[in-house]
Amino acid sequence: MSYLGVVLEGVYRDKLVYSIRVVSCKQNTEIRPISYISYYTGKVRITQALSPIIMPYIYEALGSGGAVLIKSQRMRFSEIPVNTELFLSSCRVERYVSGETYLSLDNPECKVSIVDINY
Repeated sequence: MSYLGVVLEGVYRDKLVYSIRVVSCKQNTEIRPISYISYYTGKVRITQALSPIIMPYIYEALGSGGAVLIKSQRMRFSEIPVNTELFLSSCRVERYVSGETYLSLDNPECKVSIVDINY
């Protein structure tokens, strides 16, 4: 039985309408070595949804250090609306050997809170 294409919907805290679509992943991801790890605590504002529906979920955001790419494999971080402001605590900054840098929301210490949703 295939569940691809199934849509589940709901409302979070009477403000944020969300839907969950069961789809395949964007790509088969190869394991890539990370050259540097640090941790970020602070606010970010989502400026662009690059891949909000298909895993990995990737967003462009503005933080205290400027523009940053945010990624997650967790469904709870799908479809974050543009202009949403988040407070991140202890989220991992991963710099790959290839030179790409992402702010990951998937490490266990990472706490994410919604500060403001501006539609």
